[in-house]
Amino acid sequence: MLGEVRRSFQLAPVDEIDLGWITLIAESHRSMELHDLLRRWLGWSTSRFGEVDRALGAVREMANLRTALIICGKGLARD
Repeated sequence: MLGEVRRSFQLAPVDEIDLGWITLIAESHRSMELHDLLRRWLGWSTSRFGEVDRALGAVREMANLRTALIICGKGLARD
């Protein structure tokens, strides 16, 4: 619960903890593997971390909606 002080707690995959300007997201082993796959596809450079995190968020959102997700490179998106 927001603002609640606890000595310990258990996290589930996709639980988020905000620490100032940083958000930590608990990940399962499968989501860590997916994160690595997206890094291979989108680039390993630290400058690409934001794009990889956005792609992982989009994959999670589409999985929850049970709908298709198309990931494409810059300039390939269609209206």
